Amino acid sequence: MGMAFEIGSIQRPAAGQLVCGDSLTVVDGPSLFIALADGLGHGPAAAEAARPFCEFAAAHRAEPLDQILVKASEALAHTRGAAGALVRIDSQARSLEFSGIGNIELKSLLNSAIQPFCRPGILGRGRPRVRVDAFPVAAGELLALFSDGVSSRFSLDQYRHLRGGALLGPRVREEARCESPGASSVRPTPCGSAGARGASPRSRASRGRTPRGSAWR
Repeated sequence: MGMAFEIGSIQRPAAGQLVCGDSLTVVDGPSLFIALADGLGHGPAAAEAARPFCEFAAAHRAEPLDQILVKASEALAHTRGAAGALVRIDSQARSLEFSGIGNIELKSLLNSAIQPFCRPGILGRGRPRVRVDAFPVAAGELLALFSDGVSSRFSLDQYRHLRGGALLGPRVREEARCESPGASSVRPTPCGSAGARGASPRSRASRGRTPRGSAWR
């Protein structure tokens, strides 16, 4: 049996900025695909690096994750650069792939082995050294993907009862640093449950001009 996904996302501009320098795209379908980028610096110039990364990644989401990152780095050569990470979850195989460059983290509630390593570097500045990590993922899992605008010193266990965007609102408010944070949460659920979705893919791009959160089932 496959899985459906409950997903939440939130972004908030840095203090004194109207535009968040992070960008997030979620494409929901038979496989869930998430791209999160943190442009160097803050505000519009940072967003001009982060947004093209997510748009490029979503357009090439069927390709291997390492190839997406390498090609995306070439596409960002005219920008100031960004950190970026990709997550793909196969709902039938119940597997997760992760690849990233820079300061973006993925946390898991149920599987302590899900601690993927982002390679150091900046997308847009030469060919990145890329690795792809793969993990099993179970229904009932809770995953959080976030930029370094959110402190990593937290445990998902204290938020296991919250769902979707309800997780991310307090998480970003409590743990946000001075940088502009961007984050997404994912909770896989068995197909046929309240979280079940149709198979048609959906894309959601979040560019965050004001603090906001969202969730859908």
